Amino acid sequence: QVASGAAQPRQLLTLLKAYQGVFQAKDNSQHGQASHLQKGLNKLQEVSRTVGELQDQAHKKEIELAEQQKRAQEALHNITQAMQAAAERRQEVEKLEKETQQDEKHNLEEKGKIEEQLSTIQPLIDQAKKAVGSISPSQLNEIKSLKMPPEPIHDVLSGVLRLMG
Repeated sequence: QVASGAAQPRQLLTLLKAYQGVFQAKDNSQHGQASHLQKGLNKLQEVSRTVGELQDQAHKKEIELAEQQKRAQEALHNITQAMQAAAERRQEVEKLEKETQQDEKHNLEEKGKIEEQLSTIQPLIDQAKKAVGSISPSQLNEIKSLKMPPEPIHDVLSGVLRLMG
């Protein structure tokens, strides 16, 4: 006989089956959550590795960028110096051109004065050449035969030699 407040075996079996079902459901739920959390953790670790790799690549790119910026600064500095040197040379050339123009103007003025003086002297030179050309060989032989020519002849011959170079 079974006491009136005691559970019957059939009820205990039903209770055990129900408990087993609830336990199984909870275990499966926790196992699913653990699996889900493990997958999430694996994804986070993968993302962490990817971030580390990207940081390494970014660091390498920063170094490369710094080197390229340094080279660009050096190139800019060289270009600036070259442009300054070119500007200085241009100013120097302009100054020399101005001086050359002034010298050319001065030379043209001097040339005009010299040509004017030459135009007054040229007829005299032409007359002297004509007079020298009219000296006969016998007259030259006579002058050569003189050991000590008279002073006026000596002066004239010295002047002619100087003019003829």
